[in-house]
Amino acid sequence: MDKELIPIRQRIADLLETAERQSQPRCSHFLSPAEQGAAEVAARREGWSGITQDSAGWVFHGGVPGAERRRFCVIPFAPGTEDPEEWIDLSKRFCVVEIWTSPQAGPGPGHRDILGAVLACGIRRDFVGDIAADSARGLAWIVLDPSVLDTVLTSVDRIGRCAVRLRAVPLEQYPAGEDLQEKERITGTVATPRLDAVLALAFRLSRSDAAEHIHSGDVQLNWIVCTDPDKLLSQGDRIALRGRGKAVLAEMGGHSRKGRQFIAADRFR
Repeated sequence: MDKELIPIRQRIADLLETAERQSQPRCSHFLSPAEQGAAEVAARREGWSGITQDSAGWVFHGGVPGAERRRFCVIPFAPGTEDPEEWIDLSKRFCVVEIWTSPQAGPGPGHRDILGAVLACGIRRDFVGDIAADSARGLAWIVLDPSVLDTVLTSVDRIGRCAVRLRAVPLEQYPAGEDLQEKERITGTVATPRLDAVLALAFRLSRSDAAEHIHSGDVQLNWIVCTDPDKLLSQGDRIALRGRGKAVLAEMGGHSRKGRQFIAADRFR
């Protein structure tokens, strides 16, 4: 396990112990997908399994459908319902802020700019959930821990070069999924779909630069740092390059006459 994930195990063990002792549902802060994997391992080591209607357990929830960043929620008693949301009390665990930019100002801010503006308020990353941006319409949405809602609403009036207006909206107004994210389809061929080759194609790097980023720990594969440039990728694998964004290996096609494989990567901005 990545050394950065080791503290997650103890925090989850403490959360489980507190929930059981107080007989009250408890939730962690927002976790990345890699942290969620570490949390699940920790919970199973403590003898806990996923929640069912008839037994205590845990569930991941991000406040909105299809969320990538989610909270580890433990319910220390049989909920008596197939819907654990009744016990999590979503309105106390999650809130959504809508960000509006005037269409006359040009494209609205993207994911990284929005996150940077929120973190600049002194808010920790684990108080921030998913972010969706519709730059063409000048709209964006961000999921937050309710404890930081007032800070964000009163502190953020500009994101990058854009003047913005913020308001809290119901959870249901968050547009789940990646459909709103601005992305670029990049096609090309690779000798083999190795991590360094796909990274170089998706981010328009030389192979040597791609390998250097990988060896430096700047690259995540499916949300976990990968330092092996030879790692073979499969369709649907996700890669992230620190400071440059994310990409997904969207398609793997046939081979050219020279034996190189056609691939397509979607790079999210």
